[in-house]
Amino acid sequence: MVEQAFDDQCTGANPRYPLMSELKQMYLNAYYGTHTRV
Repeated sequence: MVEQAFDDQCTGANPRYPLMSELKQMYLNAYYGTHTRV
């Protein structure tokens, strides 16, 4: 899922280009209901 999100054409429209590790952490946070600053 991380690779698909990273390769999505909309990712480049973000104000800051995310790292793949940051995308992974966002998915984990959403799944487990936790919040950590990436």
